[in-house]
Amino acid sequence: MLNSRIVRSIFYLLTFGVLVHCLFAYTAIPFFRFLGMDFQNLHAFHHCTHANAPYLLEGDVCNDVANRAMLYPPLLYWAFYWTRFFDFQTAYYLQVALLSGSLLGSFVLLWLAFGASRYFLPKSPRGLLVAASLFWLLLMGSMPFLFSLERGNTDSLVVLLWCGALYCFVSKRFFAWGAISAVAILFKLYPVFPSVVVGSGFLAHLLFGRKHEYQSLFYAICGGLIVAGLVIGLTIESHFIYFQQVLPLFADRNVGTNQYAHTVLSLESVYPGLSLWVRVGLVLAWCVLSFRRILTDAPLVFAGGLAMSTFFSGTSYDYNL
Repeated sequence: MLNSRIVRSIFYLLTFGVLVHCLFAYTAIPFFRFLGMDFQNLHAFHHCTHANAPYLLEGDVCNDVANRAMLYPPLLYWAFYWTRFFDFQTAYYLQVALLSGSLLGSFVLLWLAFGASRYFLPKSPRGLLVAASLFWLLLMGSMPFLFSLERGNTDSLVVLLWCGALYCFVSKRFFAWGAISAVAILFKLYPVFPSVVVGSGFLAHLLFGRKHEYQSLFYAICGGLIVAGLVIGLTIESHFIYFQQVLPLFADRNVGTNQYAHTVLSLESVYPGLSLWVRVGLVLAWCVLSFRRILTDAPLVFAGGLAMSTFFSGTSYDYNL
């Protein structure tokens, strides 16, 4: 059996090689005729005559470049209220800065989470910081993130929120963990899957582990419910329309099999019903891992759960990774 140090070295070299390759994979990005196609949808609706009722409007009415309706959740839509004060070109450049800053902020939060975990810190934290910084710099130049910038996609903001939730979890700020998780779910919906993974593992640990600190889970639930109640309460009409009319239409969409997407729904073309079993299997596998590792390797559970969730939507491009 190979020495664990050799195994880690091989893993690091392979990771480094993949990231370097991704630096040159930008040529695979399907550039649209202008930058910020996804972001243009948000900008167009916020500059529409009836911008305060986005789910009652058609894309062509609001000058969306592809006649797209507003499919984003209410919290995400209203989070981009600031775009009303800028023309598209200026707003897009600000969006690029926001996405880049969110990835950098995610790195800081992840590093703080490692520090709060303590058992992650090696004998030479400086060496880990250098390696992690190099990894993050390579990641920011990789094809998925550049693809995200090209489209003006918003998933980097979800990563920032999720890293914040991770930091709160490992630092035992359970109320904040629940609150930030709720924000992430209402912002883009798919974080509900990693929340189930993390929450089920933590609950199982409380039930079957040595320590039965149920108040920590109670604080997390309270944080999530309070924030969700406030957000939905302030935009209750928009949420009602979104969940009743918009979300079912979005859930039925499927980009199919193509080189830019990684949705498991494409498996339906191989065997009907297969994608459901794959999704259930992925969630159950990560729930089992969560139970075993949530207190000893929380970053793995949080990161893996979030990455897994990007495979579930019918519209899931590589920049979602």
